[in-house]
Amino acid sequence: MTFALVSAPALAVARTFALALASSSAFAAAPRALPAQFPRIVPPPPCVIPAAERVRLAARASGDRRPFLLIESLDATATERRSLHVPYAVAERLRERLRRDARLAVATDGSVERALYEGGGSADSAAILLGADWVVRGRSRSSTSGTELSVALFKRGTGSPAWTGSYRVPAQPLSTVESAIARALTAAIVGSGSTVVSRASGAPRLADADALLARADFLMREPGLAAADSARELLERALKVDTSSALIAVQLARAYLLVLERGGAAPPVSQPNALRRVDELTAFALRRDARRSDARTLRAVAARLRDTLDFAGALEAHNTAIAIAPGDAEALHERGVTWLALGDTERAVADFRRALAAEPERGATLAELATIELRAGRFNAACAYSNAAIAASPFGAHAYAVRAQARLRLGQARDAFADSETASRLSSDPWTVGLQLLIEAGVGNRERSDALVRTITQRYLAPGGGLAVYDAVMLATGYLAAGHQRQALEALARARPRGRTLASALRDSAFASVRGDSLFKALSAPPRSRQAQR
Repeated sequence: MTFALVSAPALAVARTFALALASSSAFAAAPRALPAQFPRIVPPPPCVIPAAERVRLAARASGDRRPFLLIESLDATATERRSLHVPYAVAERLRERLRRDARLAVATDGSVERALYEGGGSADSAAILLGADWVVRGRSRSSTSGTELSVALFKRGTGSPAWTGSYRVPAQPLSTVESAIARALTAAIVGSGSTVVSRASGAPRLADADALLARADFLMREPGLAAADSARELLERALKVDTSSALIAVQLARAYLLVLERGGAAPPVSQPNALRRVDELTAFALRRDARRSDARTLRAVAARLRDTLDFAGALEAHNTAIAIAPGDAEALHERGVTWLALGDTERAVADFRRALAAEPERGATLAELATIELRAGRFNAACAYSNAAIAASPFGAHAYAVRAQARLRLGQARDAFADSETASRLSSDPWTVGLQLLIEAGVGNRERSDALVRTITQRYLAPGGGLAVYDAVMLATGYLAAGHQRQALEALARARPRGRTLASALRDSAFASVRGDSLFKALSAPPRSRQAQR
């Protein structure tokens, strides 16, 4: 995966846990079921790998004496889908807001998810694993009349809450609820009379716009193009309601880029129009606040998409964003993605590690490191990073794809099938069929792989069709595993856009058998810059 703007969320809207133990797995915990709004699946157990190669959970930093807070996602009972975002938004916003309070240490989304995974779903076990002192838990109940929230703060290991509060949305605006809970938690942990950090910079002033923003944020963390495009439409509405919010503008720019990523070869908004809108929105946000590193990062991603040969302006925008906010995990992650596409794996890994230091257990970043290990043929390491990525963010389809390929190479065919199936249920993009073909061919299921070859060829290699880069690469990988070199090269020839991202993906060890082919050499060669072509 070459583009991951959105950090992995803690979307545990329905706290359902699998009962079967992950026998002899890397983590001694039962996998958690995905929430109600997602396909009803349970993530397969982790790879079985040597203990020395496991990626350790990032716990509390030694010497950090600040109170350490673990904020769980709220348990939810919902009868209205339009209210599903409320419990997620409360937990997400509290984490983000209190992390900006220098007096507190707050576990990241990914840290909470992975600690709960490894702790078998127990908040106390998760708190022990992370070294947290305090745990915030809550429940929500949604109906046609609104959402009732009850939130409680516990000292780790105690059964009685140190504080409780009850709220009702939308009778109380979401921003009011967020501020009230943040104020109460700060007072209970740090002391009464303590000031509380303000809301996110550029947050909407109007309740209606804020409600639309919360729904859109939730949708952007759901898989699929439809969710991203719905988020884009909601954010366009929100910006019309509150025309001064820089945060809405930034999130809308993010939604446009997400639509381009998920739209493959034919997104619902054309690339030129989407990138033009991103430029307008980020320029607006920077006029409101010139030090918004998130807007600078989105401009860098847009530059990467606009100029696939030179990435003109991308590194400059990345560097500006990181100079403004050296600890911005998204900025570091996206510069790592750019370095990777430019062929500088060493710098990419350095930025990914800095991103993880800034935001521990960041699922998208762990998945990128897993991809690097897979391309290099280090399959135990690829398994280790994808294990961690899935535990931190169970909804990232690409991490399952990486782990399925690594498992196949390690002889764990049954679990490779399970990961492939999970990826297919989280994404309907063409690459998932290529992954299925790779697994079927890899285990010698000739009848099934031949049937998939016929289906893929008819569906995706018809005259005049194009493929997104990741789709083309995965289809080609499957074709090669099934012994169909000509179709593999044809799939790669349909990749759009051609450029550095495609050339980077073709460094994968899976393409060793076709490296001597003239077409493959042309596709995988480092692209000549436009300046060199003149």
